[in-house]
This record gives sequence, C-alpha cells and structure tokens, in this order.
Amino acid sequence: MASPGVGTPPHVFGELFNMMTGVDLVHVPYRSNFYPDLLSGQVQVIFATAKMQTSLAGIGVTPMSTTPAEFGKFIADETEKWTKVVKFAGINPV
Repeated sequence: MASPGVGTPPHVFGELFNMMTGVDLVHVPYRSNFYPDLLSGQVQVIFATAKMQTSLAGIGVTPMSTTPAEFGKFIADETEKWTKVVKFAGINPV
C-alpha cells in the first residue's frame, strides 16, 4: 500500500481497511512520486484522495471501488491472465 507518507490520509485510509477487513497490507511511504512503482506493479494498492484520483485519471488510471471479495477475485484473475502471457512469451522470472 503506497502513500505519500506516514500519517497522510491515504495511509490512514489503508490502515482503516486493514483494521476492518483483517488483511495485513504493508505500508510503503514515499517521499516522491509512487506512480511509476504503482504502474509497474511494485506497489499494488493505493488509497487515493480526490486530488490523487484526478492526477491518476490524467495518466490513464481508473480507480477501482470494490469489496474485499471482489478485489481478491480481480487479483486472482489478473494473476492467471498474466501468468499465461509470461508462459506464452517464454519469459523467465528472475
């Protein structure tokens, strides 16, 4: 879970999510732009403020609003899809 820093609204939103769902997302505070890591998959989750949503929309990212079960299914489906792509392309993970 990326955020612009400890104690920022996205960080606190993420901790609320952890508390309410019982999951254990690891907080990764950034001093600079976390978008490259988000887009490359180094960080999988952010809890965006309205300003961040506008900024993300500007680079083509569509925020998702889902239940934990829907999010779990999305991750499972994406993992299956990209596993097929990696195998098809003969990419060997490092």
